Amino acid sequence: MDKTRALKASVAISPNALRGLPAGRKTLTVTYFSNWDKTEVVIEFREYGSDAKVLTEIISGIISIRIKVNESTYPVPLDFQLKTKKSNTSMSSTVMKETYCSFWDEKTSTFSTSGLSKVKEDDSSISCHSEHTTSFAILLQVTELPTQISHNDYKILDMLTNILSCVSISALLITIGIFMMFRTLRTAERNIIHTNLAVSLLAAQVLFLIGVDLSGNKLTCTIIALTLHYLYLAVFGWMLVEGLDLFYKIVKVYGSEQNRLPIYLGIGWGIPIPIVIVSAGIRFNSYTAISSCWLNMTNGVIWAFAGPACIVILINSVLLVIIGRIIYRSSSAVNNMNNTTGLRASLRGVLILTPLLGSTWIFGLLAIGDAAVIFQYLFVIFSSLQGFFIFMIYCLF
Repeated sequence: MDKTRALKASVAISPNALRGLPAGRKTLTVTYFSNWDKTEVVIEFREYGSDAKVLTEIISGIISIRIKVNESTYPVPLDFQLKTKKSNTSMSSTVMKETYCSFWDEKTSTFSTSGLSKVKEDDSSISCHSEHTTSFAILLQVTELPTQISHNDYKILDMLTNILSCVSISALLITIGIFMMFRTLRTAERNIIHTNLAVSLLAAQVLFLIGVDLSGNKLTCTIIALTLHYLYLAVFGWMLVEGLDLFYKIVKVYGSEQNRLPIYLGIGWGIPIPIVIVSAGIRFNSYTAISSCWLNMTNGVIWAFAGPACIVILINSVLLVIIGRIIYRSSSAVNNMNNTTGLRASLRGVLILTPLLGSTWIFGLLAIGDAAVIFQYLFVIFSSLQGFFIFMIYCLF
């Protein structure tokens, strides 16, 4: 029999981690508890809306690790492995589960994941890395989804997001490369706006793919969420600039030659800064969701993004209607008042401009109720492919 398989817990500390400790008598104390007797502990992680039913249970024993030099306790980085048990919670197609490395925070009397990351997981055990020494356990979060979106749908949506975002990133790189290659394109005000929108969206999508799941270290995860918050606000800022500039070019022809670029730069890159700073200042310790480096959806932080996004979508939707009417009238006049031709031209113009001005993000707001699955798929497809649509509009049309 392999003795390591019978172990319920193991700890590994690098000699380099101990060299930084002060001189003195060093002692290592490791205690293992089969059960957690703090029955008052209630843990709830809500990520899928306030209607989600969430249960978090401990699926391992508790391992307590203390390193002392003389009589003082010192934190050191270490790796530990805990044997896990199967959950008693029945799983269905509308239930999602996630395991977490956690420690007991004596200051808050609750479990926390700060400073911990999951290294390896199999059917019977989970290995974790910690930046400190304390009491550790493995938690299982079971979430009953509040909508008709099944676990399989979430997996498909996640796969679509990754694949389509890669397509979008490639298209944005080509778009930016084309604008940078030719001086006449690089210096035109309209193309400068296009380039800034492409750059902000490219940075947001790359960071989203790389960092949104790096939730092991709370500080790192919060920094990623802050950066994503800023970048996506910048995307909406530049989409607003696209709408305003198009409005001035088409509707307000007189005076459209004025240099508005400093104002546009302030809207695109400047306005998101105070929004992120204020929201982070108010909710820094609870800024992110528990298992992703994005805004917390249960304590109001998400509205620091959703609020400005809704305002931009509303403004651009109004501008889209006005621009569509102008295209319709102009096309009808050119074609001797042929209403059919004017309507076709107007619809074509609106369809082309819709992804450019961010109107497709409305699908995300409509993803509730019985039609949630349909709108979730539409939202993922159109939002993930926004960079590809930008390439099509800027470089091919």
